[in-house]
Amino acid sequence: LDADTRANSVTLFKQLGWLAFHDEVKVNKCVLAYKRLNENCPAYISELLTTNHQKQSRSSSRYSNNNFVTPGYRLKTEGGRSFSVTTCKLWNSLPQSIKTANVSNSTFRTQIIKHFCDSYKELNHFII
Repeated sequence: LDADTRANSVTLFKQLGWLAFHDEVKVNKCVLAYKRLNENCPAYISELLTTNHQKQSRSSSRYSNNNFVTPGYRLKTEGGRSFSVTTCKLWNSLPQSIKTANVSNSTFRTQIIKHFCDSYKELNHFII
């Protein structure tokens, strides 16, 4: 980009259409959760990510098949940063239009990347 070394990194990432590393990790977690919902993942991932519909016999939400049960934990430092917890929270926070899309894995990845790139519009600096 021929930018100054002190240029704002968020501006440069926007110009390139790139995601920050912490958002790349979120994209990968979302894709894995999408594969889990479509039963296209290893068995151990299915055990880690349980849908609301599997846990409860009577669903309280019509989107219970598209949301995950967040495992219990005491403190953020004692299980709150685990794969299961962070993936469930991230997936449940996505808009329903993204979660309910019936597309291929690569198209879903593109939609998620666009979702995170759109969140950079109002951003001036990265917050982790």
